[in-house]
Amino acid sequence: MSGSRSCSVLYTAFDVQIFSDDVSTKTYIDLFLDLSRNLREVPLQARSNYVKFDSVKPLNDDKLEHGFRCEIFKSTGLTSNFRDTVESQNVKLDTHKYIPTNYKANPKDFSAIFYPSERKIICELAFKKNKTTHAIVEEFLKTLVNTPTLNNKFKRIEITPIYEKITADDINHNKTLTYVEAVINNIPDSFDEQNIVLSDKDRAFLKSLADSNLESYSQVFKTKKTKFLELTDLNKDFIRLAVEYGFVKFHYKNIDNLTEKKSTLIISPFTKRLKIFPEEVYGDFLIRETRKIAEQLS
Repeated sequence: MSGSRSCSVLYTAFDVQIFSDDVSTKTYIDLFLDLSRNLREVPLQARSNYVKFDSVKPLNDDKLEHGFRCEIFKSTGLTSNFRDTVESQNVKLDTHKYIPTNYKANPKDFSAIFYPSERKIICELAFKKNKTTHAIVEEFLKTLVNTPTLNNKFKRIEITPIYEKITADDINHNKTLTYVEAVINNIPDSFDEQNIVLSDKDRAFLKSLADSNLESYSQVFKTKKTKFLELTDLNKDFIRLAVEYGFVKFHYKNIDNLTEKKSTLIISPFTKRLKIFPEEVYGDFLIRETRKIAEQLS
């Protein structure tokens, strides 16, 4: 990588499931070997968009179970920026002139790695100037594997998004929080008739809310400018109960120092933003970090 500044890369993840007889890791290897032999274009619902695998190659030719690196190419719209797909290079072109069929507009490149043992594909959503959406990647992958040939061989293949699961620890251990709204709005009426396992302290607190005939109870934590929240143990206890018996909305600064807003009410696709430094080789970084993600999600 050139330059001296670090940058971030955003990943998402999908489950790959084959519903057939005697499915094994080798079955998933065979699927991606088949995909590597047929690098077809996939037109998306928006007619000016298409996506394809530029290449699908094993990480280790002798140990295919280690995974496959997939280079994804996306093109959309009319522009003076084109990719010559025969020569594999970007070109400038006057759009008023004849456009060769092998020229594709607004080229964007993304990397993904499929791990057969974990049955996960981890894909870039944003890296440097290349950005795409989760919906585009999802539509591409689902359309790619839904062909008569693949269905005949593997019976049924499903690509499903992996969704984010926000826990109390995710919030309480976040060191860059700027805002937290924690709401308890599902206060148990009785603690004896339900199979509720609580500490004495939590039971006493929730019972006090029930005894007060409260429908909901909330706390808001907002930091001063340029500072981050420093949650006390009591704050963390309340957030933990709100995750269990209500919801939590929170804001925090990501590694690019931009504010991200999340909520336990909203089920969002899994994403992970990581920082890469100039001295790191991206190929090594990609394999190392996506493997960690695949293992953590399995």
